[in-house]
Amino acid sequence: MKELHVAWQSEIEGIRRMQLKGIQRKNQILVATTVFLSPIPSIDVMAMTVLNSLMIKEIKSIWGCNWSPEILDKVSKEILKIAIAQGVIEWSGQTLIGITKLHGPNWLVSGTFQAVSAAYLTRVVSSSLADFMAITKGVEEPDLDFIKKNSEKIVEKAFEKEKINWQGFISDLRKPLMRISFSS
Repeated sequence: MKELHVAWQSEIEGIRRMQLKGIQRKNQILVATTVFLSPIPSIDVMAMTVLNSLMIKEIKSIWGCNWSPEILDKVSKEILKIAIAQGVIEWSGQTLIGITKLHGPNWLVSGTFQAVSAAYLTRVVSSSLADFMAITKGVEEPDLDFIKKNSEKIVEKAFEKEKINWQGFISDLRKPLMRISFSS
């Protein structure tokens, strides 16, 4: 019975990870597009925050997580803080990049850099959060000390696992953009 239970749990986790990939793909495209098209610095950060909050709700649903919104917010902020500290994205340069968006010729370069950085951050945060939900599956509320002690390892693992596949990313971006072009 124990082996059967372990096998089923492994299969369920595999299904969850496939669903997570779909959510990541959709949200990284939304985040990247929103950040790229945002003409005003800091609006892109606000939009990314809203989109990532919606993504977190989807992830919570997949894992059947019943954490309170407060705990989910604390865990997400801890993951984000560690991800930024590990260099997933350099926010100190975001303001400077945002300002260059105001100058037409620099729009493509700075907008693209911001969009890719935001998409990658979205992937790392979602993967890390899913890992914590998988580890604490069945627990009413996660132990925040456990999360703080293990955040660096989990985020580092997600950082490696979610390295951007440029061909896949560009292909994913191209599909919705082509639909927009043809529908106009």
